Formats: sequence, structure tokens, C-alpha cells
Amino acid sequence: SELRAKVVDLISQITGLDVPAGNPSFFEIGFDSLSLIQLGAGFKREFDLTVTFRQLNESLLDIDAVVSYLDENLPEVKATGIPV
Repeated sequence: SELRAKVVDLISQITGLDVPAGNPSFFEIGFDSLSLIQLGAGFKREFDLTVTFRQLNESLLDIDAVVSYLDENLPEVKATGIPV
């Protein structure tokens, strides 16, 4: 999906690494505490949605979990790009 591609791109920007295929955990990708904080800041910047370090460390442990969370919590956007 487009949302997953954006998340993978953000992860690549933060780590400087290619994200492996499948649904690796952030720790399998090579994230540490600082990287998780940077990822949370990236979600705020890119999606205007707060994702905390605690969420990334306890419940949003992999790409699929984050994509699902974003999909459920981002405002719907019309074809015009305007949130509804």
C-alpha cells in the first residue's frame, strides 16, 4: 500500500538501511532507543500523528503494526487531498 511504502521510506531515511522484505520488527531492522525516538518524530512530521516511544517499544513493534495504527488513526483524505 501507499501508506506502507511511506513508512518503509521513513524507516530507510532514519536508519540509512534498506528495509528487509516481510514484516521484520524494528529491532531486527537494527533500531535502538534513539532510532525509535527519531521514528516517532518522523511520524509526527510526516503524518502529523503522535506515535510515542512507549508505543513503538511495547505495542507497535513492526511495520505492519504501525501501518495498521496509522490507517486507523489518520484522518480520511478526499481525492482533493483535503482531510474530511
